[in-house]
Amino acid sequence: MDGADPRCARLEGFSLHANVALPAHAREQLEHLCRYLLRPPLALGRLTESSGGQLLYELPHPRRDGSTPLALDPLELIEKLSVLIPSPRFHPLRFQTMCRCAEEAGCALRHWLWDPSSN
Repeated sequence: MDGADPRCARLEGFSLHANVALPAHAREQLEHLCRYLLRPPLALGRLTESSGGQLLYELPHPRRDGSTPLALDPLELIEKLSVLIPSPRFHPLRFQTMCRCAEEAGCALRHWLWDPSSN
């Protein structure tokens, strides 16, 4: 991981920026933040179909080899997008919250959470 700010991290192509705070009554800023968080995972304006039937996605930044289009078969694209769909009836922040509780409560709770024989 890299990043000088303790609330920002970049690892394996993913980045986390948790250094956002809003004043209590900043409705416009809150709306802007919500729109940013609710944007789709794929910009459809960057997606085109090649003559061979592959889908070409124009990346916003060049890859390490300098290429910008990402060529995928339609099923490959569906496979990559389906990973982004959360499991039904399971909130994705639940596990993170449990980890944080385990850190704060100490060793006993941590063993209860991760040791199946203790449940």
